[in-house]
Amino acid sequence: MKALAETVFKGEPDKEGLADILQAAVKKEPKKFIDELTIFISTDYFYLHRIFRGIKDAWNAGSEIDWSNIFDFSIEYLSKGKDTIIAEALKAQGEDSGKGRYIWIVEAIVELIGDGSKDDKRAFDPKYFDKAEQIFDLVLPLLKGEKAPDTQRDALTYALNTTLGRTIMAYVSFSLRVARVTQKKSDSWGRNKFERFLPIGIDGYIWFGCYLPQMKYLDSDYTVGKINDFAKPDAPAFEWQMFMEGYLTGARVYKDLYDLMKVNYKKALESTIFKGRADERLVEHICIGYLQLGESLNLNNADEQPSLFRKMLDEANTDDNRSRWEDVAGFFWSISGRRLKKDEKDEQEEEPSDETKNKVIAFWEWTFRERESVKAKLGESYDSFLSRMAELTIWLDKIDETTEPWLLLSVPYIEIQHRSAFFIEYLTKFDDEESVKRIGKIFLKVLETATPTFRQEDIQVIVERLYKVGEKINADNVCNTYGRRGIHFLKDLFYRNQKTI
Repeated sequence: MKALAETVFKGEPDKEGLADILQAAVKKEPKKFIDELTIFISTDYFYLHRIFRGIKDAWNAGSEIDWSNIFDFSIEYLSKGKDTIIAEALKAQGEDSGKGRYIWIVEAIVELIGDGSKDDKRAFDPKYFDKAEQIFDLVLPLLKGEKAPDTQRDALTYALNTTLGRTIMAYVSFSLRVARVTQKKSDSWGRNKFERFLPIGIDGYIWFGCYLPQMKYLDSDYTVGKINDFAKPDAPAFEWQMFMEGYLTGARVYKDLYDLMKVNYKKALESTIFKGRADERLVEHICIGYLQLGESLNLNNADEQPSLFRKMLDEANTDDNRSRWEDVAGFFWSISGRRLKKDEKDEQEEEPSDETKNKVIAFWEWTFRERESVKAKLGESYDSFLSRMAELTIWLDKIDETTEPWLLLSVPYIEIQHRSAFFIEYLTKFDDEESVKRIGKIFLKVLETATPTFRQEDIQVIVERLYKVGEKINADNVCNTYGRRGIHFLKDLFYRNQKTI
């Protein structure tokens, strides 16, 4: 191994290619390299970070590794000092260093620690906790960030791709591992450990938001205090925005955090800074508040506090935020299961509760009852909103005298977003006589503005049912409309049902 260290790194016949081969070799036989790590202490930085990448690959592929040597080597290397390590990074990485914001060797070391902390069934021994903490202490002076970077891609993508951001991710994973193993949570973890990342760059604010449930678990008092600080009118605007974008990216919405975040939600709803996916996620959070966490369709909730869900709808009447109405409809559709015919993966998903179903239908009923007011708010966007609302048909158990007008209002617009296939599929779920009889009128309304042909078998099912329940006039009209438009897949069905008369 020593010979390899002395000879492999002489010259640069193909530096990138050689580094790839080295990383693959380490992944394949990590023990050979880890056992002799100390001889690589002066190895070219470019190759050294690839050795650590190879070790990380090996660990994640299921190989066991000697964590003792890894921690000892990392401490020895990082103890070389900030100036030496930064100089090596700048020389090896050049422009890729981002003037010191991206340090490959630091990322490789901290990510290995982070990956070694995630799964309690397979993680490094708790006896190395102190050494891991020491490594993060040594890394801290090397970190460089930005206070107001360009985060047009989105905040989380930015934080995922900086050394500061990756270090914070790894440190949170490590801290959670320590808390789980020791069953102890320090009252000062946030102030003494996490807070030190915030002055370096905006990444800490992004990850604080994204990891808010984990932050509250690690240090509840600190987390609640920070949430309240962000809620203040004079909170630094960009830091608050990045915190919110990070939080809105989180996968789940928890009731305790939802309640704590209400003032911040209110600020976000009143702001115009959130665009694209961030604003969609804001809408989804408030929708979850309506479906599960006590938000009401009325102006006030049961506790007499203003409803954020109603506030969002009432104030979504400008070019900046009218799309929130469509986002509500789209979210309610997305949690329905979407398709009637599910594969094995779909069948494993949890079915929406009756409460959720009733809340969605109540929203549809309300938008129909208040349609003139809604139309006034949305203007030209109203048709697109109705197009999305038609997809909520999947939530209905039947089509009756109450729900038929809802569908008749929406179906002329189902092709605005080319989504008629979903709607037609949903119509096939109704096989009771009352629903089927009403479907004839609804389908003819569809044909006034569109000629859907996908999926033909679903359309044939609908027309066949119309004939079966005695709705021959409507069934004939559907068939004849397609025929006049040069589409003849209903021809045989039409003639077969003429012979029976």
